[in-house]
Amino acid sequence: MKQIIYTTFIIIGILHKTALACSCMPKAPTEVAIKESAIVVQGKIIGADTVFRSGSFIIDRKGVRVGRDKLVADTTRYLRIKFAIETRFKSAINMPDTIFVLTHDPQGDACGFPFTPFYPKGTTSDWFYEYIIYAETWYDKDIISITKKGKRLRGKTRSMLSMDTFFTSRCMRTQPTNQEEINKILESIK
Repeated sequence: MKQIIYTTFIIIGILHKTALACSCMPKAPTEVAIKESAIVVQGKIIGADTVFRSGSFIIDRKGVRVGRDKLVADTTRYLRIKFAIETRFKSAINMPDTIFVLTHDPQGDACGFPFTPFYPKGTTSDWFYEYIIYAETWYDKDIISITKKGKRLRGKTRSMLSMDTFFTSRCMRTQPTNQEEINKILESIK
């Protein structure tokens, strides 16, 4: 009996992991991706770190007491890339020359873009950290207050547009810099 229960949990765990795995629609053509993106820029990675963002609270016995319940922040881990823009194909008017690009943790299941060094075709001497970034606008969310109504908790949040932070993923056309993609972009924005 115990073996059947353990086997069931293993199968459920495998199915759960498979269901959460990253799956994207086929990448949009360059023209469509440019229209759907807030920015399309080319440049170099000049820094990277990990940040945690929270947009909600969940009930947890190890949390901070709010009324009868204990709460913890439901956080998401992001890779934050500091990016020096060299070429702007599409950008906001007041966008600085150095921006931050967030992506979900690349080792996770949420389609985070794996920003890694690469060799350009035909060379083996230097690592490159140059990318073409297709990204969406990022809204910083702050939790202002939490109220309890009956058995439900409600959090009030405030969203603020960030002028120097954007979001990308594997499902977008973000990729290492290559002349073929640059030519497609230039042809599309004519």
